[in-house]
Amino acid sequence: MEKELLEKIEFLKGKNIRINIKGFLEIGFNIKNLIYSCDKDILKLKDEQKEAYITININQIYKIENRENKISLSLDNDTMVELFIYTD
Repeated sequence: MEKELLEKIEFLKGKNIRINIKGFLEIGFNIKNLIYSCDKDILKLKDEQKEAYITININQIYKIENRENKISLSLDNDTMVELFIYTD
């Protein structure tokens, strides 16, 4: 699943991304110029210029949905993380 996820994230690299998290907490924020890394099953998505970031343990992801310009990640703790391209 890690390889599949990283291929999808690579498509978003360098783009402006909106991240929405829905579940027991709800939050949304923007990342401009997305960069990412994955080390020891921890995926880190961050803004190249600001301190905005999110880390996700990829072992908690049980479902990946890919739609045009949008990736939805379903996590074991009933949380949905949505990543999609936005324009200013």
